[in-house]
Amino acid sequence: MIGNTLFSIIPKGSFTNFIVFAYIDPGSGSILLQFLIATLVGAAFYFRRFITTLIHSIRNKLFRKH
Repeated sequence: MIGNTLFSIIPKGSFTNFIVFAYIDPGSGSILLQFLIATLVGAAFYFRRFITTLIHSIRNKLFRKH
């Protein structure tokens, strides 16, 4: 019912003749999941180091001994 409504909005012959079978197999899915997890963990370590370096440099400038 919804598919018929969608295709009635699109002009005849433009997209109605395509049949698409798309899936993600387990191998590709696990690689994508590993990539996302590695990206998040890497970003966390990067920003943690960046923030601690920034805090240490501000502390050194504010509390510098003369």
